[in-house]
Amino acid sequence: MVDQRSRSECWPWLGHTNRKGYGRIYGGIGQDNGVQSAHRVSYRIHYGAIPGKLWVLHRCDNPPCVNPAHLFIGTVADNVRDMMAKGRHVAAIVEGERHGMAKLTAHEIEEIKRLYAAGGVTMKALGLRFGVCTPQIHRIVRLRSWKCLLPKPQRVDSQDVVPSCSTACRIAGRAWPAARGNSGR
Repeated sequence: MVDQRSRSECWPWLGHTNRKGYGRIYGGIGQDNGVQSAHRVSYRIHYGAIPGKLWVLHRCDNPPCVNPAHLFIGTVADNVRDMMAKGRHVAAIVEGERHGMAKLTAHEIEEIKRLYAAGGVTMKALGLRFGVCTPQIHRIVRLRSWKCLLPKPQRVDSQDVVPSCSTACRIAGRAWPAARGNSGR
C-alpha cells in the first residue's frame, strides 16, 4: 500500500486517506476504533514507540508521505512553528464569497438587501429565490452576516475626537466662551 521510492523521495500511501490527505489504516484494535494514521504507523515500524502525546510531523509537508526519513516527532507547538516557518499558515480570515462554505456572491447579497429594502418581498421568498434559509436572509438584511461588504470605518484622527467643549473650542481655534458666565475655571 506504499509507493516506496528512493530514500530522499516521498513514499505516498496508496490506501485510504482522510479529507486532508493523510493515509489511514483500518482494522487494528485499540485507540480510535482501530483507525491509525499511516505516517504514525510508519514511524513506529522504523523508529519504535512514539513517546507521550507527541505528534509525528512531516519534513516534506506531504500528508500521504510515509517515508520514515521525512518523519520526525514533535509537540503541537513544534508543528505550529514548522507551519509558520514554511509559510503554510493562513494569513487572514477568508470572508464573503471566497469562503469555502459560501452559497451566495457579493452581488447576490447586495441584490437581497436592495430587494428587501424596496419592500413587497418577504425574507422567506428571498430565501427561496436565492437558495438559502430564511434565518440567513434575516442575518443579511440585519447586517449580522456578510459584514465584509460593509464600508470600512474611516480612521478618526485624534484631533477629530472631541472629549469636551473646551477642547473642541481649542481645536477649532476659538477661545473658550467666557461670555457664557464661565470664567475659565
